[in-house]
Amino acid sequence: LFSMTMVNSQHHQLFSASSVFDNPTPGLFRAGEVAVYRVAFDNILGPDRYFINAAVALLGGVTLQLRERMMAVMVTRVTPTGTLVDIPYAQSVTRADALTPETLR
Repeated sequence: LFSMTMVNSQHHQLFSASSVFDNPTPGLFRAGEVAVYRVAFDNILGPDRYFINAAVALLGGVTLQLRERMMAVMVTRVTPTGTLVDIPYAQSVTRADALTPETLR
């Protein structure tokens, strides 16, 4: 099994991914073989330094390799929101006297 987790500078785990969910039996790899495990996601993280932990384990749970803080990623933003994630959203403001049943939907 291949997996990764992402933690922020306060050591809060924000994200994890594992092949156990999509492909619990990725096959047998012999000594010296190279396997590439990739994880992709839209970056909605708030500004901070994030650390990537990566692991390879057997299906029964025996850890073959664990790399804590294998790499770091720095997320910056011109206008920091102070939040852990920066979820895309839409908003609007309407004067109360202009409200109709259609604008309340």
